[in-house]
Amino acid sequence: MTISLPALLSQLLLGLVNGSFYAILSLGLAVIFGLLNVI
Repeated sequence: MTISLPALLSQLLLGLVNGSFYAILSLGLAVIFGLLNVI
């Protein structure tokens, strides 16, 4: 099973975008809950 380089790069880019989105989302939630003293 071989995968082409453009497909590999697009999957890698998609993973980075998805991961950074979740990281920013969780960071924002942590800051908001921290400011509201919920946790």
